[in-house]
Amino acid sequence: MKLTNDCYIISMGTKNFTEKYFRDEDGWVKISSKGRKFRMTAEQLLNHLLPAIAYIKPGLIWKVEHKNQKNLAIHNFTKDELEEALRSIVSMRGKCKKVQPKLKQGSSQHTLLKRRIHAFNIASALIEKEVGCSQ
Repeated sequence: MKLTNDCYIISMGTKNFTEKYFRDEDGWVKISSKGRKFRMTAEQLLNHLLPAIAYIKPGLIWKVEHKNQKNLAIHNFTKDELEEALRSIVSMRGKCKKVQPKLKQGSSQHTLLKRRIHAFNIASALIEKEVGCSQ
């Protein structure tokens, strides 16, 4: 497992916002709670993180995660984008569940719909987990 600076994502914030910090090929990057991207030096990164780590600013929550080696891309969706996606997924799942009894069990359409509902369940759970982490 690679343990260099570019293998970590640092999240910091309060129950109302979360900022993410990571290192890419050009240096350190901060993604604001509104999704804006800012470049920063390592010293600036420390100036942001040390008060949280030292608990000088109570209420700041921080965590450090190792990037999954299979998925090195970082997706930075805003809380609003995730909540809108969740609403769409829940709506589609409801429509699928409503249609499911009308299909012949064992048919390809029934199987496909069953798998879609399962995929919607997974997607909504993952989004709910992410939104919960950023609160």
